[in-house]
Amino acid sequence: ALAIIAILSAFLIYSLRNFVTSFLGAIIFYVLFKPMAHHLISKKHWKKTATAWLIILISFLLVVVPLSGLIYLVISKVSNMFGDSSGIATVVNLLDEKMNSTFHASLFNENLLQKIQSQASLWISSFLNGLLQISTSIAVMYFLLYYLFVNIDKNENIANKFSPFNPDNTKLLGDELVKMTYSNAIIVPLVAGGQGLIAAIGYWIFGMPQPLFWGIMTGCFAIIPIVGSALIWVPAVIFIFLTGESWQAIGLLLYCALVVSLVDNVIRLFLQKRFANVHP
Repeated sequence: ALAIIAILSAFLIYSLRNFVTSFLGAIIFYVLFKPMAHHLISKKHWKKTATAWLIILISFLLVVVPLSGLIYLVISKVSNMFGDSSGIATVVNLLDEKMNSTFHASLFNENLLQKIQSQASLWISSFLNGLLQISTSIAVMYFLLYYLFVNIDKNENIANKFSPFNPDNTKLLGDELVKMTYSNAIIVPLVAGGQGLIAAIGYWIFGMPQPLFWGIMTGCFAIIPIVGSALIWVPAVIFIFLTGESWQAIGLLLYCALVVSLVDNVIRLFLQKRFANVHP
């Protein structure tokens, strides 16, 4: 009987694997907004259903709407970039000239440029098709979030009841998980936004076209561990160098390596250490 239960559980978990992000997202929002829900229910005597709908609306306006706008901005910019072959051809020709003058070798040709554009078009199409799955995950997340707030505290009581730890250790584990949730859900986006703003200032100073857009992209990529914002500012340095602005490229390289990276590698660790005692 136990073996059958284990096998059926494994099949159930495998079937629900696409909704893991929805489940985790619902838990994160639940942890972040639980103090607000307790205040509305206990102090203001709101009904749990009204509280759940209010929190869903607030989280939607604070997170989903800005992310949707950012996705639209990136898709439109990338589409225009790869739709205009002249702009890409200019960059490719500049890079090819530098390679020819330095290494006496040519890397690019017209066929390669067309392949790059076709691959970019395929990537954009597949990304747009994946937006339907993202929308479904968001809908499932809010369904779970509504359930959590309508049954506020009940799920924690059930988890505590079946926890293998004693009550003190269970409370300690829960408190640490809450601190880690706050640390990652608040500090990481704040630091990424700070990096994007600082990078945009550097792009503007050293003559990078459309500094605000590339600053936003730097902030988005700053969330990625280890490489992070370098995925944007390193190509930016190369682009400025290819346009013949060698000193500006060197200045942007030093600025990003010393200032932008300092925000990620030092300030992020300092804030997370102070906020939730996160190990470096």
